[in-house]
Amino acid sequence: MKDRRFTVSTSELKTRLRTLMLIRVLFVSLLLGAGLFIDISETETYFGPLQSIHFFILASIYFLTIIYLFLFKIGRALLVLAYVQLGFDALFTALIMSVTGGMHSVFSLLFVLVIITANILLYRTGGVIIATACALLYSLVVALHYWGILGPLGASYTPPNPPSGIKVLYLTCVNVLAFYVIAFLTSYLSELVQRSKTELKAKQEDFHQLESL
Repeated sequence: MKDRRFTVSTSELKTRLRTLMLIRVLFVSLLLGAGLFIDISETETYFGPLQSIHFFILASIYFLTIIYLFLFKIGRALLVLAYVQLGFDALFTALIMSVTGGMHSVFSLLFVLVIITANILLYRTGGVIIATACALLYSLVVALHYWGILGPLGASYTPPNPPSGIKVLYLTCVNVLAFYVIAFLTSYLSELVQRSKTELKAKQEDFHQLESL
């Protein structure tokens, strides 16, 4: 018997994708507004002055959201569209992380939001896939930063003592493990809610049948 907890209906997926696009636009608008305020007031954040690359990333997210909306209106391959959106969200998180401090960036926490969103939209399977993508991207940014191949574009802050290789490896492993733990916990809660909704709907149908009798 097929487990319905791991599937999402087309109507539910449409609603969730619409909500995701709205939240993404609001969140990016908030970041853009904060960035413009910081830029106008000539205030530097701990990761350095804002540069054109920061605004370019935010503008790219706006542009992709317009494309998402067009594909959403077509209404085809919504599952693929969900994976594409979440994949690009993870990629843009890695880019934001790389230009705002690398391994020291506070924006690495955005990976957690992407993983939680994946579990809400696609349950455990999608959550694990996106968590794996986030883990790979996070590890790549940390490794490139540690080896000096990728220098944070806006970084003016450096820790008093450069972290050792063991410390960087430990930090990476802890974060990657946290990604998967969050993915499994969130998927469990999402599936629990879905199961409760399914059971409630079944009871309502039984009640209506009994009322008819």
